[in-house]
Amino acid sequence: MGAHHDARPTRHPTEPCRRAAHRDPVDRGRLTVHTTPDPTSAPVPPNASPPSSGPPRPRAIAIVTAAVAAGVVAVAGLLAIPAPRGLAEPTGDAALIDALAPALAGHHVVAAVLVDGAGTRHAGFGADESHEFEIGSVTKTVTASLLADAVERGEVTLDTTVADLVGERASGSPAADVTLRELASHTSGLPRLDATTTAASIVPGILRHDPYSLAPDEVVDAALAEQLTTRGTVAYSNLGSALLGQLLAERAGVPFEKLAAERFVAPLGLGATRFPTTPAELGPGAPTGANEARQSAGAWTMRGYAPAGCARSTTADLAIVLRAAMSGELPGQEPFEAVAPVGEGTEVGLAWFRTSLDDGRNVVWHNGMTGGFASFVGYVEGEERGIAILTDTAASVDEVAFGILEGSVPA
Repeated sequence: MGAHHDARPTRHPTEPCRRAAHRDPVDRGRLTVHTTPDPTSAPVPPNASPPSSGPPRPRAIAIVTAAVAAGVVAVAGLLAIPAPRGLAEPTGDAALIDALAPALAGHHVVAAVLVDGAGTRHAGFGADESHEFEIGSVTKTVTASLLADAVERGEVTLDTTVADLVGERASGSPAADVTLRELASHTSGLPRLDATTTAASIVPGILRHDPYSLAPDEVVDAALAEQLTTRGTVAYSNLGSALLGQLLAERAGVPFEKLAAERFVAPLGLGATRFPTTPAELGPGAPTGANEARQSAGAWTMRGYAPAGCARSTTADLAIVLRAAMSGELPGQEPFEAVAPVGEGTEVGLAWFRTSLDDGRNVVWHNGMTGGFASFVGYVEGEERGIAILTDTAASVDEVAFGILEGSVPA
């Protein structure tokens, strides 16, 4: 994500216990992954190399981009004075607060929910379960649920190809025979970002603005123009996830944000989750966050890349999602079916990652990161124990989340 986040996994979806830490550029790359231009995060297994952020730019473009960036840096430096931010006042479940607080140095507003057989426990720092956060690449799990739902409706199959859905538009494209399963599992061979977004995200990244500007149709065209360099292996791709969401929306005949609202939000009874894809849809007064240097960051709505990371949600809603996922009621989660290995101890299914703990248990999870937020949602497979952590700081919370799930951090 050129812009880095939320699409950037940061730690790798993996490394569990050894733990996972990633980010998405959209998430900042969450999974672990990147740091740079990729606004959405991607999980990455321990010891795995982070996914590339896209094809190299021609030297001439790179030189011009560097010159422009240098000028922007000079201006941005005047605006980069960090705002005073410390961890806000705690509220909610005392045990969960005690588990989280030591791991949240550098964070400001945070909300968490732990769901298990004993009930649902909320804790927050300057936030309660109704506070809205960007969830970055966790949005990809919604897109995967929309895929599973479309399969159940008979609209597509996991083996439906890009060409099946866009017809002659895909003629001659390397991506023509890529399947929806490959897009959902990051095995399509598409790069993290398309070449245009990679090049155009430099300045927004420096200014800490949303780096995604392509419209839905432009995302499809950009994906069709890319070469497939890693097909058959896992290479985290915001472009692939965005293409998947736009293809599903086109097949259903509605915009992605409406598809997500009708087929994900409404059936689950979520009260606050939304998918703004433009500043106008976001509306005034929406919460914004800050990067790890405590510099304020603009909201991300991501336009055509929305299926890879535009969602905003609350821990109240994510508690519902977790229970649906753990019970097998969430489309695409019944049960988790691995598609490809990501690295030692981690594999990917339809968007979700599964990491094996040292004691043999498995954690199913996804993280996210945007320019000013980070997120983690995961649960222990076969157990009634799940957690969601949301923060308005673009810094990973994977480590403490895995610690609570595996039990090394009492909560």
